[in-house]
Amino acid sequence: PAKKSHSKKRTARIPEPTMHRIAEEDLRYKSYTLNIRQMLFKAARTSRVTRCNLLLYSLKNEASERIRFFSDEKKL
Repeated sequence: PAKKSHSKKRTARIPEPTMHRIAEEDLRYKSYTLNIRQMLFKAARTSRVTRCNLLLYSLKNEASERIRFFSDEKKL
C-alpha cells in the first residue's frame, strides 16, 4: 500500500539508521510480513474448540499437582 522504506530513504537522502530510528521510536512502526494460512473449516473448528475446552478443564481441575509449560518459541 505504501512506499517501501528503502525508496523513502533514497528520496529523502537520510542515513539508514536514522530512518529506522524515526520509524521505530517516533512513529512506533513495526514492519510485518503477510502470512498466508489455510482456511479453518467448520468441522476442524469445532474439533479444535472441543480439544481446547478439554485442555482448559484438565488444567483447571485434574492437573493441579502438575506444572505444564507452553511456549510458542521454536526449538533450535
